[in-house]
Amino acid sequence: MKKILNFGFFQINWLGCIIGATTPYPWAFPLITVFYACIHFIYLSALAKEIYFSICLFAIALVWEYLFVNSGYIIYNGTDYLNIFGVPGWILGLWLMFILTINHSMLLMNRIFVVTPLLGAIFGPLTYLAGERLGAAILINKPASIIFIAISWGILFPLFIWIGKIFREKYYANLF
Repeated sequence: MKKILNFGFFQINWLGCIIGATTPYPWAFPLITVFYACIHFIYLSALAKEIYFSICLFAIALVWEYLFVNSGYIIYNGTDYLNIFGVPGWILGLWLMFILTINHSMLLMNRIFVVTPLLGAIFGPLTYLAGERLGAAILINKPASIIFIAISWGILFPLFIWIGKIFREKYYANLF
């Protein structure tokens, strides 16, 4: 049940952050994300380790988003508030929620790890296209943007799953 709730909260937050980016209050859902993350961390017995894991992946995500924003392939809406190095808070909220699924609702990905590059290459661009359609971003030079996202997510998704596996095995194998 916890894994279903984890995935459900991720989906709700994804939609909220995307739609929120198009409103005068793009900071609202990132704050809800932080609230959810606090609840998530409170209920874990390996609190410090999960926070450390989340910070490590969040750093990778921030660098990737910084490079993506500065590549000229994307323009995000809702960048007036809570933006770090030009990356809006709402997209960072999405990354945080995604990271919180890696060792929980995304555990299945370890069993099918061999296809995670393909899943990342397919679903990464689809989420950005959905976000664009909902008005949260504009993909500049769409074919090149989609290729960039597909290659990036074909690397990032398996990387995050692999790092999650390492953390689980090293720090808290008996907790999951």
